[in-house]
Amino acid sequence: MENVVDVLTTIEQSSVFAKLIKSLTQKNIAHFLGLKASATQYYLAALQKNNPQLHLVILSNLEEATYFYNDIQNIIGDTKALLFPSGARFPYAPLEDVQNANLIQRAEVLTFIQKNKNKIVVTYPEALAEKVVSNQTLEQNTFSITRGESCSMDFLIDILFTYNFERVQFVTEPGQFAVRGGLIDVWSFSNDFPSRIDFFGDEVDAIKVFDPADQISIKTLNQLTLTPDVKNKFLNEQHIHLLDFIQSDAYVWVRDFSATLEGIDRYFVKAEEAYAKIQNNSVQSSPHYLYAQSQEILQSLQRKKIIEFGSSFYFKAEEIIEWNITPQTSFNKNFEFLIQNLIDYQKRNYTIHLLSDKPKQLDRIQEILHDFTVKGDNIGKDIEFIANHLTIHEGFVDND
Repeated sequence: MENVVDVLTTIEQSSVFAKLIKSLTQKNIAHFLGLKASATQYYLAALQKNNPQLHLVILSNLEEATYFYNDIQNIIGDTKALLFPSGARFPYAPLEDVQNANLIQRAEVLTFIQKNKNKIVVTYPEALAEKVVSNQTLEQNTFSITRGESCSMDFLIDILFTYNFERVQFVTEPGQFAVRGGLIDVWSFSNDFPSRIDFFGDEVDAIKVFDPADQISIKTLNQLTLTPDVKNKFLNEQHIHLLDFIQSDAYVWVRDFSATLEGIDRYFVKAEEAYAKIQNNSVQSSPHYLYAQSQEILQSLQRKKIIEFGSSFYFKAEEIIEWNITPQTSFNKNFEFLIQNLIDYQKRNYTIHLLSDKPKQLDRIQEILHDFTVKGDNIGKDIEFIANHLTIHEGFVDND
């Protein structure tokens, strides 16, 4: 049974993929025409498998970004993609409206980028509008600890206090640490779970990630990076937007970019309005310091490799690559229509892939195809398909 890796291999062996690789190597601005439904995610996943790089994908809103991110995770694994969300529901949000889970995700993305990790990062206007600390500031305010190295508990505790971590009895949220005997439990802002550092004298004996709910270890680490609250600790430090934070050789994918720029400017206007209400009673910096505007984004993009896809284009293309891809037909549980459609594609020598993350569902479809009759004729018994144990947001037909 063929799996998703084989699908990506098929894409890599196609003539259009070879043209795509050549274009990205030689041109700074490319237009990808005809990539419909979730086909973009497959071709990007194939690119990442073939030649790992940092790819930043900018979509028009959170919903689009989430679907795209989930597809990439399903296609090539949940360690290969990151979602870069907004830190709060609106500019200058009070603490109760700050989304701690999103702050952790933002810190995690910055940490991976800083370490030159080749990831696919997916984001949207509101998240891009929130500036981040500079690479230099983040580097100066992160601390890595490695199993087996010499490091005293007192030294690490001093580091944590310097990073404004709170000492508590039990760690329950990011930004906290606890000391018990020869153990330090700490929850970094760049991690989804806290870690337990076990000391043997002045040596780091073990580092384990654990679940704060039941204290059970999840996995063992060789190295742990401690990152403070990059949103609130560095209010007076230099802030830049994400496009200036990422490395210069990163690829930037944009879809319907005019809508993205409009979204960034709308968010900046909201920031100005919010700041006007709080500036006399707040230590917060002005919007120009904390939030980006579309012109800043455009200026930074001039130094990046840009890939535009979708239905409208903003930049002048140096290279145009076209696909003949159509979205999957909607069948609405009409099995006769589905079967006739599959028969038609099979007659034209198409390879048929059916996707589901539930194997029993694929088995059920196989049974329906074999048993479905129209006027006594078992029309679906000869249909052959390849089962793929994953899901994507939108199916498609690649006619190339």
